[in-house]
Amino acid sequence: MHPFVVNNITKAMVMDNFIHSQQYEYILLGRVMHQQEIIDELLERLDTHDCEIFCISLSYSKEQLIKQIQKDIDAGIRNKDV
Repeated sequence: MHPFVVNNITKAMVMDNFIHSQQYEYILLGRVMHQQEIIDELLERLDTHDCEIFCISLSYSKEQLIKQIQKDIDAGIRNKDV
């Protein structure tokens, strides 16, 4: 989904539908995992029997984060108050 909007509706869709599909061998989720509680809830709902779980955090330096956010502001994707 592009752009993916994080709100109660899209979160419920991921939590209740996507993670229960038998069609996927791998589930990779990103950008919506900004709170540990979200990761914990997903892991509680997943059938983790006979699988490996990897939680990986990628982060920018402060300078690079400012640069990336400014790029989004310049493109009209974000507001200056972010």
